[in-house]
Parts: sequence; C-alpha cells; structure tokens
Amino acid sequence: MLAIDHHRDQFLYRQVIDLINDSIDSGALKPGDKLPSLRRMSTRISVSIPTVRQAYIELERQRRVKSR
Repeated sequence: MLAIDHHRDQFLYRQVIDLINDSIDSGALKPGDKLPSLRRMSTRISVSIPTVRQAYIELERQRRVKSR
C-alpha cells in the first residue's frame, strides 16, 4: 500500500505526508478512520518513529487529520 523512496530528493516526512494525503484524497482513508500508530507506520514504511511523528504533526497542523 504505502511506499517511501529513500533515494528521492525529498524529506522523508514530506513523503509520508504525501502518502497519507493521497490515501485521504483517493478515499482509501475515510473520515473517522484511524491512522496506524507511530510504531506500526514506521515499521510498515521503513522510516523512523520521529519521522512519522513529524509527518503526523504536520498533517494535524494542516487539519488533514485529527488526534484524539
């Protein structure tokens, strides 16, 4: 489902944001769906937990996701 290109000239957290935004825009993630935990997402896409945390924080700041 989700893939990160570690050789791409773009910050990894931006790639995580783009992947989640694409999932939201395509309808794969619907309102009310839960995002994977930081640990689960970091394992799934092979990036560090702080990278995923940074992406989640930015997505919340942009009001694309909401934490509870």
